[in-house]
Amino acid sequence: MVGESTAKPIENPDDLLRKVEEAPTPPSTEVLPQHSMLEEDIRRAYRVVEADLTKIDALREQQVEEIPYAEILSSQLHDKLAAIVFLAKHKLYDITYGTPTEMETIEARHDLSGLIEILFVMQAVDGLMILYDFTVQQQALHDAAIWQNYNLYYLRLIAMMPETMHPRIMIYLKERPIARRQVEQLMGSPDPATANVFRALGEEYLRARNEATDFDDLAASTLYARLYYQFDQHAPDEQTLGLTVRLATETRLQQAVKAGDVATVVRWIVEGSLTIARLAFQLARSGFSVWVYATLLGQLLQRKDISPTVLTAAVLELGNLNKMRNAATGEVEINHLLADFALSSESALAGVARVAVWKLREVNALNEIITVIENAPVLEVAEEGIRALRDMRHLALAEPIVQRRPNLMIAYKAAQHHLQEIERLMTTIQTSEASAAALTALDRLQQLRAILELEHLAATHPILGERARTKLAETPNDIGE
Repeated sequence: MVGESTAKPIENPDDLLRKVEEAPTPPSTEVLPQHSMLEEDIRRAYRVVEADLTKIDALREQQVEEIPYAEILSSQLHDKLAAIVFLAKHKLYDITYGTPTEMETIEARHDLSGLIEILFVMQAVDGLMILYDFTVQQQALHDAAIWQNYNLYYLRLIAMMPETMHPRIMIYLKERPIARRQVEQLMGSPDPATANVFRALGEEYLRARNEATDFDDLAASTLYARLYYQFDQHAPDEQTLGLTVRLATETRLQQAVKAGDVATVVRWIVEGSLTIARLAFQLARSGFSVWVYATLLGQLLQRKDISPTVLTAAVLELGNLNKMRNAATGEVEINHLLADFALSSESALAGVARVAVWKLREVNALNEIITVIENAPVLEVAEEGIRALRDMRHLALAEPIVQRRPNLMIAYKAAQHHLQEIERLMTTIQTSEASAAALTALDRLQQLRAILELEHLAATHPILGERARTKLAETPNDIGE
């Protein structure tokens, strides 16, 4: 039904849960106290241009030939150009080091191309110079050929600027020996188009130098270039890696949810990183109706092209939605979705299927758990159903099923021994008051994750009630055995 090849190893459900919990927090354009200074700067820059970039993207989708960038960006133009240069720099870094999936890389390259087009059309030569300097710096630090490709690209864009920008370029070349050497080399490029572009620029620079032109009087840096340095005060770091990509994705997902575009949300969950998937779940949960969201999650459980970790996140979302709707027994439709997934024949997804059974147990979905025990083709999943009945204190209902499926007998006997030990521990606590034996028994109840008994003691025991409440709070909320 769902999942990946059975040749892949079965993942432990607790490991899957930890991977979901440890995924980076989904982004937000809000500035929070725990953010680094650079992260705050990136978020602030994104807020400056988010609305305009969204409008420009919409026009590109409509294939408008000449987008009126100047008109769209006219309000606070220099602030917006500064923000665009800053975001382009960090998006370039993110594309190189911080996009974990192919889809995010493709979208990030699309976004970066759009930012550079804005700078080029707006003749923002200082912005292109800033990006060129950044790529040269990164090439020196990392000695990677990709950075040389980048800096040659930006230098070519600089060389293609109209003549009105040349005075500023002359100053730049005077101050950048590396750029001058590259221009000289590219003047002899075997590609005629490249050679022509750089020959014109190089000859103009040589003429100005030979005529002893006072470069400093030619042109001053632009206002947006000076504003840029109000953003750019910190080097890229691990904490912010990939942030520009995630912020742009958040905007796309918000638009998809607002438009009721379930297919786009599903695509991002399937093809994006776990962080993006969590963001998509968060936005869909708040933006879609309950049953549209449940349907979306049900679609995910039927996909074969989704990672076990993201699939686990989807199962958790569906289980949490079920508990929110009906904590006593669960919603019938959602119970069926979880049970159908648990009945998957894919052994590689047994860990995720066990999480689905766990979520059924949370809402006391007795009938569906019995169905799983009876019919799950993967032994580990049926055994999880037995443990669910054990924890619900309905283990006796599994006995006739075990008679028909004797390969479940080991799990059934283990569940019996588990309950018998809990019963003995409760007897010790009830008869020993606050003795060392009672305290040891309480510790063992916590190890066995005897939630029902801990809840009972927390509510009723006159001496150990407070300690039981502490143990209950400390008991791990995971699958266990």
